[in-house]
Order: sequence, then structure tokens, then C-alpha cells
Amino acid sequence: MAPPDRSPDPYHSAATGVDSEFGHVGEIAAWVEWLLHPEEHHYDRMIILGDGTKVESRGNLPIKDNSIDPNGPLVPDPVKPTEYYPFESVIEGCYIEQFFDPALALSGQHLDGEYCDLSKVFKGLCDTSWKNDDWIGKLSGQFEDLRQVWEGSAGLRAGEFLGAIDDFMKDFNRIAVELAAVLLEYGGVIDAARKSLNNAMGKLVDAFHRKFYANENPLEKVLIKALVAISGAALTYVSGGTAAAAWAAGMTAVIDKTLDSGGPEIGGTTWRKLVDDYFVAQAEILRLVRAEIDRLNDDLTRLAGRLVDMPKLPG
Repeated sequence: MAPPDRSPDPYHSAATGVDSEFGHVGEIAAWVEWLLHPEEHHYDRMIILGDGTKVESRGNLPIKDNSIDPNGPLVPDPVKPTEYYPFESVIEGCYIEQFFDPALALSGQHLDGEYCDLSKVFKGLCDTSWKNDDWIGKLSGQFEDLRQVWEGSAGLRAGEFLGAIDDFMKDFNRIAVELAAVLLEYGGVIDAARKSLNNAMGKLVDAFHRKFYANENPLEKVLIKALVAISGAALTYVSGGTAAAAWAAGMTAVIDKTLDSGGPEIGGTTWRKLVDDYFVAQAEILRLVRAEIDRLNDDLTRLAGRLVDMPKLPG
């Protein structure tokens, strides 16, 4: 779905670095370049009337000749070239990078596959937690066997030592689980935001196409995923058992818990209204992402403090 005499341009320089997950890059690039440069075609443009009023028009608008006929109505007049009102782009003042900067901000984070960096750290934290649970269980059993033959102060010290080990490992395991959940939340937030932005980009292309080819002005509802739902889903998943160490399965479980909520609408009678609505949708998605990432940073700071304050192992 591209404008007349244009093809989608997925390799436009303004979109360099945008992840392939954003499937409407080529169409948006073609439409925006077409809208920004009416001098290259004979279609939609913003006409600037004599009093400064601006109106959208499909093609140039001739200036009506209101001068008095010097030769009278019966004598042919010399042919004069038609004069047209000056014009500008229907989205004058916009630049094409505005349409892709948010997608660039959500590109480059490698979340797929078991060998991405986040996946490796996630698996390490999960493995640490499960192995520590297993280790502390075995250690407790061994110390209980020894205490049956220890008497007096030796048995008492063994109990104190075992208690300190148990407290340390339980705290450490809880922190490891929460750290793994933070990683899963981060991946889920980025993935959900990408889906929401790609939805907005698709709605913009649909609105462009319907305005030009069908002369319709529909309101296209943008769906934005509720990122806050990811938090509880991530911790629940990581706490579920050893099978939860699979990164890809965790990402799927977290995203499946999110709900599409109604976001801004893209629509209106003018090209500029369509574009401005899209910019509002972009800003809302990025606002939600920033809020969630800030919260995750606070969680990491809190967990780092808990690590520092953990009970120390016996010397």
C-alpha cells in the first residue's frame, strides 16, 4: 500500500537500524516522502491562498483572473499562462526521522534465542536458585546426620552454623529469582512495546491508504499492550520450577498475560491530523516503556541493596 507511482522503501536511510519486526517501514517511508515533496507529483498538497489561508487540495489550484478585459468581450485576448497559488507539503514542518525514531529506540535489543545475553544471564540465575535449593537440602540432611553423634557445644555450634547457612542461601535464592524476573520483565516490556508500535505503524499506513484511495476518514484505534501486567506474570513464571529456566517459553508466557488496551485513534479529515495522531500514539507507547524501565531500575537498586545487607556466612 504505497502512494501513486511509488513503491515501498524498506531501506530508507531514516530507518537504518530498525528491526525487521516492524513490518511497515517501507510503506511509511514511501508515503511520508510523497507527502513531504508535492513538487515531485501532481497530487495532494497544501495550497496557500492570497490571504494566507491554507487548504488541502489534490493538485494545483489556479488563480482566477479577475482583471478587466482591455479589448472587450468581442476581441480575442492574447493567451496568458495560467497562474497557480503557491503550495507546500500537507505535513510541512515534519521530517521523516520522526516516524522512525521510536522504532529505532526499540530496536537492537536481542531477545530471541537461548544464546542472547539476557537469556544466558536469566538461565544462570534460575540454575543458581534451583541448584542452591538442592544443595541446601543435601547439606541440611548431612548436618542433621552429624548432629546425632555430636554432643554438647559441638552439636550446638553445628546447629548455629547450619542455621546461618540456611538463612544465607534462602535469601540468596529469593534474590536470584527476583533478578531473573526483572530480566524477563525487561524483555517482555520491550517485546510488548514493539508489538504496540508496530500496530500503530500499521494503522497509520491503513489510514493513509484509505484517505487517498477511498477518500475515507476512518478512525483507526491503536492497541497498546498493558505493560504493567508483565511484572506479576514474570515473577510467577520464574517461581514455577526448574522448567521455567527456558527463556523463550518465559517470554511467551509473560506476553500472553498482557492485554491490548484501547490507545489513541488515528484519523481525521486532513493528512496532518493523521500524522499528529500517530505521533501521539508513539509518545504514549514510549511514555509507558520509560515508566516500566524506570521501575525495573528501581527494582535492581533495591535487590542490590538486599545483596549487600544479606546475613554473612560463618567465618
